[in-house]
Amino acid sequence: MIAGILRRLGLSWYLFLMFTAYYMAGWYRMYGLLLLSAAMLLILVLMYLLTWYSIACLRVSVGLSNETVRKGEYAEAYVTVKNQGLLPVTRLQAVVVCSDLGKILLRGAVAGRGEAVLSFPLPVDYCGGVSVRLCQLWVSDYLNFFLR
Repeated sequence: MIAGILRRLGLSWYLFLMFTAYYMAGWYRMYGLLLLSAAMLLILVLMYLLTWYSIACLRVSVGLSNETVRKGEYAEAYVTVKNQGLLPVTRLQAVVVCSDLGKILLRGAVAGRGEAVLSFPLPVDYCGGVSVRLCQLWVSDYLNFFLR
């Protein structure tokens, strides 16, 4: 929740500075400030499009390291994220739902044309099946303005 507030606050400051530069450019007839406000608008649009590009290039799989584990030991659950795009994804959040632990938040980053493995220990307290599935995957842009 706090991250969302900070993200919106950062975006608000960015928009305030962009419109202030645009206003000052018109008021004082400074074409350099007009170019600055146009560049800031272009950066804002590119960051929005970057989240769409990043989410389209990701391939995600969920799995367990061992099929069978004795009672009292830990199994290793992992989320493998493959980035097929050229640009790196610097802010990646995955919410994994486990039948024993509930929701688990994993954070990481993936290089361009790379692969990242986000893993977490899974305690085994009793015999039986365990369900691990990916609930949500969030990708943020480089300036942390937009979340997709």
